[in-house]
Amino acid sequence: MKASITNRGRGSIQLDVDGRAIEIPGEAFFRGGHGSPDFLAYPSDVVQWDDGEKLTNETREQVLKAFLEAAKEQGIVVELEPYLPLPAK
Repeated sequence: MKASITNRGRGSIQLDVDGRAIEIPGEAFFRGGHGSPDFLAYPSDVVQWDDGEKLTNETREQVLKAFLEAAKEQGIVVELEPYLPLPAK
């Protein structure tokens, strides 16, 4: 999967992942010498594509990996909040 960041906000980052849109909820922080990331992502809230299709655990992991790579390419320091697998269907 290849992702690109299409929009950054205080409470989320929008991604395009292989032509599909998805929102990564989280919290943006001021840059500085305080040791905090630029963005703390909430993976537990990443449960569906913007079109409403639900994610599987495997797809969510791929999306998060692509997100981290896209953020790194743009110089954005991201930290993932601890999270659990999605509930079984």
